[in-house]
Amino acid sequence: MKPPEPDDRKPPARRRWIDRLRFCLLLGLLCGGKPSTWAQTPELIRQQEEEEARRKVLRASDILDQMEGTVEGHTRELQQLQQELSRIKEELRGLRERLAQASAASSESEKAKPKGEAPAPGPSPSRPTSRMDGGPQPRVVTGYYYQVQPGDTISAIAEAYRQSGVPVTAAQIRAANGLSKKEKLRPGQKLFIPKTGIKKGATPDTGTAPSS
Repeated sequence: MKPPEPDDRKPPARRRWIDRLRFCLLLGLLCGGKPSTWAQTPELIRQQEEEEARRKVLRASDILDQMEGTVEGHTRELQQLQQELSRIKEELRGLRERLAQASAASSESEKAKPKGEAPAPGPSPSRPTSRMDGGPQPRVVTGYYYQVQPGDTISAIAEAYRQSGVPVTAAQIRAANGLSKKEKLRPGQKLFIPKTGIKKGATPDTGTAPSS
């Protein structure tokens, strides 16, 4: 005959107590013993997100300030460059005007009197002179008077008179006026231009020679 098997069934009251104990243990494990921390987690996350957003706004504001400062600096430099360019343009315009005035004045001067040319003189009549002592009468030379202009030379004057039909040389002009080759002409000086070659002892007719 077999011995009676033990009855594993427990009384209902004891089983309910064990079930409650298991539930409490499970709830404790799930909560981890920190229910207040779990409740505060969403708030902390929100605060962290707000703090990160504030930091981003501050960084963006700093970058914007730096960009504005850079733009202002470039704007000032551009204004200075524009002012300098305007000043240079004014100087160039003034220089062009002065050059144009100088060129016009030079052209007017050249038109008024070409350098190296003498005006064509009119002929002067000759008049014989008499000597009261009854001696030999010198030869009278006819010619023209010419007033020296700035830049004139005896060679240029002689060439101008030759082109006008007066066959005179620079040497004859020097001889008629007692000038040496090294002697320079003075503006305003009057020269006698002989109509023909002058010889030693000849006297130029100066009484009626016109001034040119």
